[in-house]
Amino acid sequence: MTAECLIDLSCLKEYAGDDPDALREMVEAFYGTANDSIKTLEDNISDGENPHWTNAAHKLKGAAGYVGSEALKNICSNAQEMENCSREERLVAYNNIKKTYLEVSDALKEAL
Repeated sequence: MTAECLIDLSCLKEYAGDDPDALREMVEAFYGTANDSIKTLEDNISDGENPHWTNAAHKLKGAAGYVGSEALKNICSNAQEMENCSREERLVAYNNIKKTYLEVSDALKEAL
């Protein structure tokens, strides 16, 4: 996917305006939240009910929206609905989230 398909910088600029320092701080906040959430998701790939999984997916969904990544936001929204499922289903979702996060991260680096 191209950077334009993965992120919408107008979302970031809506909050940061033309201030490059504010923009950088917002992106760093995204990375912090995303890395914590992805680690929690990885640690909670399990069978059955798991509120840690759904909470981490919800948190990452919000962070994705913050940087204008509809692709990551949608994948996280689906993962958030996985309240009671199999380990295999969560593993597939985790791999999709991780792959998309890395693409979003690359797109942010390219765009900024």
